[in-house]
Amino acid sequence: MHTIDIAAWLLMLEDRFGFPPDIFAPYRVEQPNPKYLTLVARDHTPPFDPKPSSTGIPFLRINLPYPKPTTAAAMMLGPHATRNVVELDRTQADVFLSRRNAVLTEQQTICCTGIGYVIVRHAGISLGLGLYRPEPDGGVLESLYPKAHALH
Repeated sequence: MHTIDIAAWLLMLEDRFGFPPDIFAPYRVEQPNPKYLTLVARDHTPPFDPKPSSTGIPFLRINLPYPKPTTAAAMMLGPHATRNVVELDRTQADVFLSRRNAVLTEQQTICCTGIGYVIVRHAGISLGLGLYRPEPDGGVLESLYPKAHALH
């Protein structure tokens, strides 16, 4: 693992989700492998022995055509997002948590800037990440909620 310069990644997240730059101040970002960046508490010192297999939380998947925040990152940082956030009603939240697509109203997509990843909330609580596709009167939200946690 090594600490990397993440200015471009943070700028991309700030642009997409409207995160204030200071929310990352308590953390350092590391790249433990070619797939992910992790968020680690700035004052964390891992033990020398036994060597940990990982530290921090997986934060951003970077080996995709478009970098994708993880569900953990969406849940942790979601309350700070001001753009590309979708607030679901109870029925839609159940649909999202069941990994099915939800139809969104125009009002629900008012702070969406276009196709792409969105933070999904219900009653102000961040549930995870979805993929938003705009349509004339709202749009479609594809659930990216993890299979292991999905409602059945």
